[in-house]
Amino acid sequence: MAKYWWVVGVAFVVSFGVYTVATGWTTRIVLHNNIRRATRQVEIENILADLARCQEALADHRYRVFLLAPVLRNPNFAAVDAVSYEIGNYQAYFQSLASIRTEDITLDPRFQSGTSLLKAYRVRSLSVLSTSGETGLEIALWGLGLLTVVLGLLRPLSSP
Repeated sequence: MAKYWWVVGVAFVVSFGVYTVATGWTTRIVLHNNIRRATRQVEIENILADLARCQEALADHRYRVFLLAPVLRNPNFAAVDAVSYEIGNYQAYFQSLASIRTEDITLDPRFQSGTSLLKAYRVRSLSVLSTSGETGLEIALWGLGLLTVVLGLLRPLSSP
């Protein structure tokens, strides 16, 4: 059995890929970084560009989930839609501020209010799995990972 540790390793890598796509944790990191960058901007166009990159990341997440449709049956996009809606609201808010003709937009109380709201925003989970499905996948992931490590470490000991 230790001779074929790599088979378990392949199963671990595949389950890790499915977990990564299904939970959307890499997309959450991208969203968090873009929102954090947007809060440091002083030009409306740059803020809108960062928020547009957030929407693109959500679209990419949705596309990756659809690619795994044979594995991820009946994905629930409610959380993804909610985050997209919230970011769309921020886009609309800052788009309405784009028409303001002042020398320094950062002194405008509406701009300051919008950026403070954006700083307080936290991206929620983007998981398309049910709670039980996510828990089951985590258990499988940890089990396969531990089994891969144990069999990989036993391999040199079992060779003559």
